[in-house]
Amino acid sequence: MKVRYNKIMAKNVSLQIIADSLGISRGTVDRAIHGRGRISTETRERVLAEARRLGYIDRKVESFLPLQQAKVLIAVIPGGDPFFEKIEEGIKKAVNEMNPSPELELVNIQLDNPELQSEYLLSVSRRNLECCGLIVVPSEDPILKDAINEVENSGVRVAALNTDAPESGRSLFIGQDLYASGRAAGELMLKMNNESTVILSGFDNIWAHSERVRGFQDVYRESGRLHDLIGPYYTHDNISETGLILQNLPDRFSGVYSVSGLTTEGAGRKLQDSNIDDVTLVGFDCTEANIKLLKDGYISCLISQSPQLQGYLSARRLMSVVNGELPAADGEIRIPIDIYFKENIDFYLNHLEL
Repeated sequence: MKVRYNKIMAKNVSLQIIADSLGISRGTVDRAIHGRGRISTETRERVLAEARRLGYIDRKVESFLPLQQAKVLIAVIPGGDPFFEKIEEGIKKAVNEMNPSPELELVNIQLDNPELQSEYLLSVSRRNLECCGLIVVPSEDPILKDAINEVENSGVRVAALNTDAPESGRSLFIGQDLYASGRAAGELMLKMNNESTVILSGFDNIWAHSERVRGFQDVYRESGRLHDLIGPYYTHDNISETGLILQNLPDRFSGVYSVSGLTTEGAGRKLQDSNIDDVTLVGFDCTEANIKLLKDGYISCLISQSPQLQGYLSARRLMSVVNGELPAADGEIRIPIDIYFKENIDFYLNHLEL
C-alpha cells in the first residue's frame, strides 16, 4: 500500500495561514470552506485544494476538511420510461461539465412505490458526509414528505425534479408551472374539440398529474363546459391499461387529454390500432414513440417538458446551492411550456435538443 505523508500536517493550520498562502482575505477562505455567502467555484476550489495541501483540520466539526467535501450527487429517478431516460442524460451532462465533478449515483425507483422512495431517502440522511445533494422525482405521499425533511435536516440539500413536493422542506424545484401547462392543454382542446373529452391521468398521488388535471378542468369550468369532461381515469402510466380504459368507456368522446408521456403513447396507440383519426388527442412529452404518432395523425399536439434541460438544470442549480454560490431561496426554475404539432416538430428535433 502506497502512503504519502504531508509534513505540514503536524502544524496547526489556521484560516489565516491558508489566506496568506493564497494571497486572499481570511473571510474569503471562511466562505469557501464553510459555504457562507457567495463565492465563485474557481475560488472555492483553490481554497479547498490549498487547505487540503496544508493539512487543515476544522475544529468546529472535529473532522478533516476532506470529510466536509461532498462526494456523491444522488438522483432518484423512475426507470423504464423514455422521458426520464432523457432527464438522466441531462443530469449526466451537467455532472460531466463540473470540475471537479461529484460521483453520480443514479437510483431507479418507480413513482407508485413511495414506501421504497422513502426508505431510500432515509438511508441517504444517514450518510450525509459523503452525499452533497439529492435530486428526486417525488410522489405526493406524507411519508415521502417526511423523508425529504429528514434528508434536509441531515444537511443534504434536496431538489424536487419534474413534479414537486410543495409541503416538504425541499430546497429546490425544477419543472414546469404544472397548473399553467394543464390550462394550456385545456385552451388547446377547447379550440380543437367541441364535444366530450376524456381525461387520462397517470397517478392520483403525483402532484404534477393532479395540477395538470386541475388546470385543464378550470379552463372548462370557466368556459361553462365542465359537463363535457369524462374522468379523470388513472392509467398508472401503463400503455396497455390506457388502451383498455379507452376501449371500455361507456360514453362517446371526441377528445382525449393525457397528462404524461406513457399515457399519451398508450392513447395514441389505441387510436391507431382502432384506425380512429378523428379524435383530438392532446398529450405530453416528445418521446420517439409519441413523435411518430404525432406525425401519423393520431396525436393532435404534444406539450414538451424539455426533459434533458430539466435534468441538466437540476444538477447545475443544486450544486450551486451546495457550493454556496446561490441561495436556496431562489428555489424554483420554471421550464418553458412548448407546444408542438406535426407541422413544427421537425424544428424541435433538429434545433432544440440540449
